[in-house]
Amino acid sequence: MADTALIKWGKRFNQAYNYGSEITLESHQVTFSSPMMPVGTTIKAWHSKGSYGEDRAAPLLPLLKPGKTYEVIFFIQENPKNQFRVNIDFRDQFGQITATQYFEELHFTFQYPHNAAHYSINLNNIKHEKLVFYDIILMEKVENDSVEVERGEGLTFIKCQTPSEKFQLRVHSSDRESIMVSDNTANLLLFVSQKTDFQAVLSAIIDKLETQDGLIEIKTGVDFAKFSIEFQSLPEILHTYFPDKKIQTDIKNTTDLLTAYEIQMLLLALQK
Repeated sequence: MADTALIKWGKRFNQAYNYGSEITLESHQVTFSSPMMPVGTTIKAWHSKGSYGEDRAAPLLPLLKPGKTYEVIFFIQENPKNQFRVNIDFRDQFGQITATQYFEELHFTFQYPHNAAHYSINLNNIKHEKLVFYDIILMEKVENDSVEVERGEGLTFIKCQTPSEKFQLRVHSSDRESIMVSDNTANLLLFVSQKTDFQAVLSAIIDKLETQDGLIEIKTGVDFAKFSIEFQSLPEILHTYFPDKKIQTDIKNTTDLLTAYEIQMLLLALQK
């Protein structure tokens, strides 16, 4: 699986349209409303270069490779009363715009120019009643790789269909404002908030592993050590649920694991 980034709205209000806007930041989403804003106005901008002024804003977009093709997916709640346009500005080392690409859809691909030093992605208003924004997936497109993205509340799966003798799941925390991972071995990436209900996460993981034959590897990703005891006990839980499957993990042994009884109760609750 190629380079993949999960990008949130961000906590800095000065990078969004604030004049008369109502903006609500929640754990899994951001709600934005400013129905009277002019057509073509930028609702929100994301940048690959940080600001070194008073706000000291860190960049939310990853650095990209010149000449490579990237796929972008905006995860926004569907609403027939909403219409948006996206543009990407490519800039040189002096901050001057050298090229701009426009997109009418919220799922598109683009090629990163050889002469670009940094770039910004801008979500622009055509019309809207209320925007409910979840996140953005940005990933490099690799020849012969078939990638599927599936999103639920508080979790995102990115599955690579490349044939492999083993199936590797890597679990990342999605609680940072921006996460960039480079992983050539994982068949399935899971980005999940530490606040997401573990039962829902476990049910989704079991569903993904149910049909997998051969070796299954459970790997730790970004901020995995911050997850709850249930996540730390994930290999033991899956061993109990799939007694005939071969499961390996790099999760380090710890005294803070669920007991066999607690795992049984957890799996019983899952069946209700």
